[in-house]
Amino acid sequence: MAILSERSEYSAEAHGVGDPEVVIDVHGNVDLISAPGLASLISEVMRWGAPQRLVIDLSDVGIFGSNGVHVLIAARRQLFSEFDLVVRSPNRLTRRVLEVTGLGNVCHIEG
Repeated sequence: MAILSERSEYSAEAHGVGDPEVVIDVHGNVDLISAPGLASLISEVMRWGAPQRLVIDLSDVGIFGSNGVHVLIAARRQLFSEFDLVVRSPNRLTRRVLEVTGLGNVCHIEG
């Protein structure tokens, strides 16, 4: 099952909802305007049952602002501690933000 969240210059789609691994593909910029849509999508995924591994794929994201960081913190809190939160393919600047904010310690960064 896939769930879609769309705003101008941003979209996100969850794949594998209800499965042990859910991948959320994010496209565009995650900022003040679009972050609530991503947060809502993650909450909808959780309503179907917390996956053992939640992957947020940022390979097609240009800007990942502080609002996106807050969304990831909230996602980490929603998952059981033994389950994995993975950020896949962040760009160089986003990776640095994740490291500086300490999110690199509470989620896995791939790619």
